Amino acid sequence: MARDLFTLVYDHLGIASEIHLVGHDIGGMIAHAYVSLYPQHVASVIWGECPLPGTSSYEANKRMPEQFHFLFHCAPDDLAPSLVSGREKMYLNHFFSKLSFNANAISLSDLEYYALQYSQPGALRCAFEVYRAFEEDTRENLESLRLKGKCMRPVLILSGAESRHASEAQEMVTEVYGGHMQVATVEDSAHYIAEENPEGFVRVVSEFVSKYPKEV
Repeated sequence: MARDLFTLVYDHLGIASEIHLVGHDIGGMIAHAYVSLYPQHVASVIWGECPLPGTSSYEANKRMPEQFHFLFHCAPDDLAPSLVSGREKMYLNHFFSKLSFNANAISLSDLEYYALQYSQPGALRCAFEVYRAFEEDTRENLESLRLKGKCMRPVLILSGAESRHASEAQEMVTEVYGGHMQVATVEDSAHYIAEENPEGFVRVVSEFVSKYPKEV
Protein backbone atom coordinates (compact mmCIF):
# COMPACT_ATOMS: atom_id res chain seq x y z
CA MET A 1 0.00 0.00 0.00
CA ALA A 2 2.85 2.40 0.82
CA ARG A 3 4.49 1.67 -2.53
CA ASP A 4 1.17 2.24 -4.32
CA LEU A 5 0.79 5.56 -2.51
CA PHE A 6 4.31 6.61 -3.49
CA THR A 7 3.61 5.74 -7.12
CA LEU A 8 0.47 7.88 -6.98
CA VAL A 9 2.20 10.86 -5.35
CA TYR A 10 5.53 10.80 -7.16
CA ASP A 11 4.86 9.26 -10.56
CA HIS A 12 1.22 10.06 -11.34
CA LEU A 13 0.80 13.40 -9.53
CA GLY A 14 4.41 14.45 -10.11
CA ILE A 15 4.96 15.72 -6.56
CA ALA A 16 8.74 15.65 -6.19
CA SER A 17 8.97 17.82 -3.07
CA GLU A 18 8.82 16.39 0.41
CA ILE A 19 5.33 15.70 1.71
CA HIS A 20 3.67 15.62 5.10
CA LEU A 21 2.04 12.26 5.79
CA VAL A 22 -0.94 11.82 8.08
CA GLY A 23 -2.29 8.34 8.84
CA HIS A 24 -4.88 7.05 11.29
CA ASP A 25 -5.12 3.48 12.62
CA ILE A 26 -4.15 1.10 9.78
CA GLY A 27 -3.44 4.22 7.75
CA GLY A 28 -0.81 4.98 10.38
CA MET A 29 0.84 1.65 9.69
CA ILE A 30 0.94 2.58 6.00
CA ALA A 31 2.35 6.03 6.79
CA HIS A 32 5.15 4.43 8.81
CA ALA A 33 5.90 2.02 5.95
CA TYR A 34 6.00 4.97 3.53
CA VAL A 35 8.49 7.01 5.58
CA SER A 36 10.60 3.89 6.19
CA LEU A 37 10.81 3.23 2.44
CA TYR A 38 11.09 6.82 1.20
CA PRO A 39 12.44 9.01 4.03
CA GLN A 40 14.00 11.49 1.59
CA HIS A 41 10.51 12.28 0.25
CA VAL A 42 8.92 12.97 3.66
CA ALA A 43 9.06 16.27 5.54
CA SER A 44 7.19 14.89 8.56
CA VAL A 45 4.91 12.03 9.46
CA ILE A 46 1.91 12.02 11.78
CA TRP A 47 0.16 8.85 12.79
CA GLY A 48 -1.45 7.16 15.75
CA GLU A 49 -4.32 5.18 17.22
CA CYS A 50 -2.68 1.94 16.15
CA PRO A 51 -0.25 -0.50 17.73
CA LEU A 52 2.51 -0.61 15.10
CA PRO A 53 3.42 -4.17 14.03
CA GLY A 54 6.90 -5.01 15.24
CA THR A 55 6.61 -3.05 18.47
CA SER A 56 5.96 -4.33 21.96
CA SER A 57 2.66 -2.44 21.89
CA TYR A 58 1.48 -4.54 18.96
CA GLU A 59 2.43 -7.81 20.62
CA ALA A 60 0.55 -6.79 23.76
CA ASN A 61 -2.53 -5.52 21.92
CA LYS A 62 -3.16 -8.58 19.81
CA ARG A 63 -3.51 -10.62 23.00
CA MET A 64 -5.96 -8.27 24.72
CA PRO A 65 -9.58 -9.49 24.92
CA GLU A 66 -10.87 -6.10 23.77
CA GLN A 67 -8.70 -6.45 20.67
CA PHE A 68 -10.26 -9.81 19.77
CA HIS A 69 -10.65 -8.77 16.14
CA PHE A 70 -6.87 -8.89 15.59
CA LEU A 71 -7.02 -12.68 15.79
CA PHE A 72 -10.65 -13.18 14.79
CA HIS A 73 -10.15 -11.52 11.42
CA CYS A 74 -7.27 -13.90 10.73
CA ALA A 75 -9.21 -17.10 11.49
CA PRO A 76 -8.81 -19.72 8.74
CA ASP A 77 -11.45 -20.91 6.26
CA ASP A 78 -13.04 -17.45 5.93
CA LEU A 79 -14.64 -17.93 9.33
CA ALA A 80 -14.79 -14.21 10.18
CA PRO A 81 -16.50 -13.00 6.98
CA SER A 82 -18.88 -15.97 7.13
CA LEU A 83 -19.99 -15.08 10.66
CA VAL A 84 -20.22 -11.32 10.10
CA SER A 85 -21.91 -11.48 6.68
CA GLY A 86 -25.49 -10.21 6.98
CA ARG A 87 -24.64 -8.63 10.35
CA GLU A 88 -22.35 -5.87 9.07
CA LYS A 89 -24.30 -3.05 10.71
CA MET A 90 -24.29 -4.72 14.13
CA TYR A 91 -20.60 -5.59 13.86
CA LEU A 92 -19.49 -2.12 12.81
CA ASN A 93 -21.68 -0.45 15.43
CA HIS A 94 -19.89 -2.48 18.10
CA PHE A 95 -16.60 -0.76 17.24
CA PHE A 96 -18.07 2.70 16.68
CA SER A 97 -19.83 2.54 20.05
CA LYS A 98 -16.94 0.98 21.96
CA LEU A 99 -14.15 3.17 20.62
CA SER A 100 -15.85 6.59 20.50
CA PHE A 101 -15.92 9.27 23.17
CA ASN A 102 -18.20 11.57 21.17
CA ALA A 103 -21.18 9.32 20.53
CA ASN A 104 -22.62 11.66 17.89
CA ALA A 105 -19.51 11.73 15.72
CA ILE A 106 -20.60 8.78 13.59
CA SER A 107 -24.27 9.15 12.73
CA LEU A 108 -26.81 6.48 11.93
CA SER A 109 -26.58 7.41 8.24
CA ASP A 110 -22.79 7.03 8.43
CA LEU A 111 -23.22 3.61 9.98
CA GLU A 112 -25.69 2.55 7.32
CA TYR A 113 -23.34 3.75 4.57
CA TYR A 114 -20.39 1.80 5.93
CA ALA A 115 -22.53 -1.29 6.45
CA LEU A 116 -23.68 -1.09 2.85
CA GLN A 117 -20.10 -0.93 1.60
CA TYR A 118 -19.02 -3.90 3.69
CA SER A 119 -21.99 -5.92 2.49
CA GLN A 120 -20.72 -5.85 -1.09
CA PRO A 121 -19.37 -9.17 -2.45
CA GLY A 122 -15.84 -9.79 -1.19
CA ALA A 123 -15.66 -6.60 0.88
CA LEU A 124 -15.46 -8.26 4.30
CA ARG A 125 -12.88 -10.76 3.17
CA CYS A 126 -10.79 -7.99 1.65
CA ALA A 127 -10.94 -5.94 4.85
CA PHE A 128 -10.15 -8.84 7.15
CA GLU A 129 -7.22 -10.01 5.03
CA VAL A 130 -5.48 -6.74 5.90
CA TYR A 131 -5.18 -8.01 9.47
CA ARG A 132 -3.53 -11.19 8.28
CA ALA A 133 -0.85 -9.01 6.66
CA PHE A 134 0.11 -7.51 10.04
CA GLU A 135 2.50 -10.38 10.70
CA GLU A 136 4.28 -9.65 7.42
CA ASP A 137 4.36 -5.99 8.48
CA THR A 138 6.01 -7.11 11.71
CA ARG A 139 8.77 -8.92 9.84
CA GLU A 140 9.31 -6.01 7.45
CA ASN A 141 9.36 -3.38 10.19
CA LEU A 142 11.83 -5.34 12.29
CA GLU A 143 14.03 -5.97 9.26
CA SER A 144 13.99 -2.28 8.38
CA LEU A 145 14.95 -1.42 11.95
CA ARG A 146 17.81 -3.93 11.85
CA LEU A 147 19.19 -2.77 8.50
CA LYS A 148 18.50 0.97 8.57
CA GLY A 149 18.14 1.76 12.25
CA LYS A 150 15.46 3.99 13.68
CA CYS A 151 13.63 6.39 11.38
CA MET A 152 15.01 9.90 11.78
CA ARG A 153 12.23 11.93 10.16
CA PRO A 154 10.14 14.18 12.44
CA VAL A 155 7.18 12.25 13.82
CA LEU A 156 4.06 13.08 15.79
CA ILE A 157 2.15 10.24 17.41
CA LEU A 158 -1.41 11.47 17.80
CA SER A 159 -4.03 9.87 20.02
CA GLY A 160 -7.48 10.72 21.26
CA ALA A 161 -7.27 12.02 24.81
CA GLU A 162 -9.90 9.49 25.89
CA SER A 163 -8.34 6.57 24.01
CA ARG A 164 -6.38 3.87 25.78
CA HIS A 165 -3.79 4.03 22.97
CA ALA A 166 -2.61 7.36 24.37
CA SER A 167 -0.82 5.58 27.21
CA GLU A 168 1.13 3.41 24.76
CA ALA A 169 2.27 6.14 22.39
CA GLN A 170 5.49 7.32 24.04
CA GLU A 171 7.00 3.87 24.49
CA MET A 172 5.97 2.79 21.00
CA VAL A 173 7.46 5.75 19.14
CA THR A 174 10.83 5.48 20.88
CA GLU A 175 11.17 1.89 19.66
CA VAL A 176 11.16 2.89 15.99
CA TYR A 177 12.04 6.62 15.73
CA GLY A 178 15.23 8.41 16.73
CA GLY A 179 14.86 11.99 15.49
CA HIS A 180 12.44 14.66 16.65
CA MET A 181 9.51 12.91 18.30
CA GLN A 182 6.33 14.42 19.69
CA VAL A 183 3.41 12.75 21.38
CA ALA A 184 0.11 14.62 21.55
CA THR A 185 -3.57 14.05 22.22
CA VAL A 186 -6.73 15.65 20.88
CA GLU A 187 -9.27 16.54 23.55
CA ASP A 188 -12.87 15.33 23.50
CA SER A 189 -12.05 12.35 21.32
CA ALA A 190 -11.16 8.70 21.60
CA HIS A 191 -10.25 6.45 18.65
CA TYR A 192 -11.96 8.30 15.78
CA ILE A 193 -10.13 11.59 16.30
CA ALA A 194 -10.89 13.34 13.02
CA GLU A 195 -14.59 12.49 13.24
CA GLU A 196 -15.00 13.20 16.95
CA ASN A 197 -13.14 16.50 17.10
CA PRO A 198 -12.22 17.64 13.59
CA GLU A 199 -11.25 21.17 14.67
CA GLY A 200 -8.92 19.86 17.37
CA PHE A 201 -7.43 17.33 14.99
CA VAL A 202 -6.67 19.92 12.30
CA ARG A 203 -5.22 22.33 14.86
CA VAL A 204 -2.72 19.82 16.29
CA VAL A 205 -1.71 18.53 12.85
CA SER A 206 -1.25 22.04 11.44
CA GLU A 207 0.86 23.17 14.40
CA PHE A 208 3.21 20.22 13.97
CA VAL A 209 3.46 20.48 10.17
CA SER A 210 4.26 24.20 10.36
CA LYS A 211 7.53 23.37 12.13
CA TYR A 212 8.84 21.44 9.14
CA PRO A 213 8.53 23.36 5.86
CA LYS A 214 8.88 21.20 2.78
CA GLU A 215 11.99 21.31 0.63
CA VAL A 216 11.15 21.88 -3.03
